[in-house]
Amino acid sequence: MNKYFEEIPYIRAIACMMVVLVHISAISHSNSFFADNWSLYINQISRVGTPIFAVISAFLLFNSIKDKKLNLKRFFKSRTTKIVLPFIIWTIVYLAVKNYLGKDVFSNMGQVVNYFLLGTSHYHLYFIITVIQFYIIFPILQLPKNRIVILVMFLLSIPLNFYWYNIDNFTFDNTIINSILNHRSFILNWIAYFMFGAVLVYFYNELISFTYKARYLIFSAFILMMIMMINEITHGVVLTSSREENLFYVPIVILFLLTTFNYIKKFNRTVNVVTLIGNYSMGIYLIHPLIIIFLREAFTLYPLVSYQLIIVFMVVLTLSILITQLILFIPLSKYIIPVGKKKKSITPKINVKEVI
Repeated sequence: MNKYFEEIPYIRAIACMMVVLVHISAISHSNSFFADNWSLYINQISRVGTPIFAVISAFLLFNSIKDKKLNLKRFFKSRTTKIVLPFIIWTIVYLAVKNYLGKDVFSNMGQVVNYFLLGTSHYHLYFIITVIQFYIIFPILQLPKNRIVILVMFLLSIPLNFYWYNIDNFTFDNTIINSILNHRSFILNWIAYFMFGAVLVYFYNELISFTYKARYLIFSAFILMMIMMINEITHGVVLTSSREENLFYVPIVILFLLTTFNYIKKFNRTVNVVTLIGNYSMGIYLIHPLIIIFLREAFTLYPLVSYQLIIVFMVVLTLSILITQLILFIPLSKYIIPVGKKKKSITPKINVKEVI
């Protein structure tokens, strides 16, 4: 039976909310500028959310086969059910909605192919393609069960990821290969985050202990990171999730979230809320842009400033959760939205007195 880590839904919930905040705050972006500083800073700081999703996706997958042999047939069947079919369904949903709203979404066959090859039917679906590519190479990545080898693979993936961020476009005779390699969804733009998820699995107990022993160091590193991030933010420049700095920022954010969970878990209601968001994160991720589309059709949302942004965020998040819950009542809902079942928690029991 797979283990359940109570910190993971918390981290996934934060990542999920960051992604939603990016897309809500983007409503206030026009002609290269944001309407106010709130939108600008929330949008740019929240850009670490998608890489964190990559880390957690890899963590869950590596953990599921850590102590057993991978059954390839069962693995690919499971991934097809949990990711590929929902991706196809939601791609069709977004195309249907856009077509209904009068947008030209079927102008040529190449455009249609890219919807399913690159996840371009809507701005968030590219990352599902990234996850699918990760699943394709996962049977190879999981072969070494040695924690030191996994750590070395992670360390090697960092310069590879960095290199891929900065390399010029590849040019091949094959148009399809060109499209895949040069699109932001390509796995090498994200490989270090996936491998960091593997490191978390194999060094989990040590990292949890570290979050107790070095919590002040982690808090200091996080504050320094925030200062660096804020210093980078400039009006008229939009920084994306796929950038070199996130290779440094994301591990710090993960450690910070693991550390703060030691305090958050004392509040049962808060834990219940973030666990719900974390468990429904895939549904929220898939659904929230659809809600934004309809809200923008029904109301004049530009510009969203100060408190308005937070209000719209809460509305979108709440509706996403409710719609996810409704979909789960539908027969065969697992083909639409994958939601995992909670298992027994195995968070390591750390003697706090020994590490304070």
